[in-house]
Amino acid sequence: MKKESWYDLDKEERKKLFDGLTYFFIIDFNDVKAIKWINKRAASVFREWKHDLSEIHKLGGRDVIPEELLHRQDEWEWLCTHFESEKYKRRSVANSSNRGKKELQHHSERKPIIYRVAELRDKGASLPVVDVYPVTYDINQPKAAEHYVSINT
Repeated sequence: MKKESWYDLDKEERKKLFDGLTYFFIIDFNDVKAIKWINKRAASVFREWKHDLSEIHKLGGRDVIPEELLHRQDEWEWLCTHFESEKYKRRSVANSSNRGKKELQHHSERKPIIYRVAELRDKGASLPVVDVYPVTYDINQPKAAEHYVSINT
């Protein structure tokens, strides 16, 4: 897919992908919330996929073609041109800089915080919502540690 983001896909391209989902799931295309959630999730997966491909490009350049694109070399060439563009590089530098400015580094991974709260409650924590804070945020950073101490004193 020669697109910068999921939202750049036209309706026909998205419809093909949605139709593929109906093989595995029952989807009510009249449910606006469901379609909105699917689009949001698809955008996230698309972004993660492109990130993985950009990492391959950083390590091997145009010569190392990912296995999933072996039969779509024109798409790999398009992606390489995209990764090498000034627009992409500026955005990448800006995003890296912004991530570096974060005071709290969230690292709950893919497990929702509510599940972590329930686990702590099951282990006997008296204030599981407060106790989950150091589990889901990097308190090794001074500002995050100060914030944690301030809400617990």
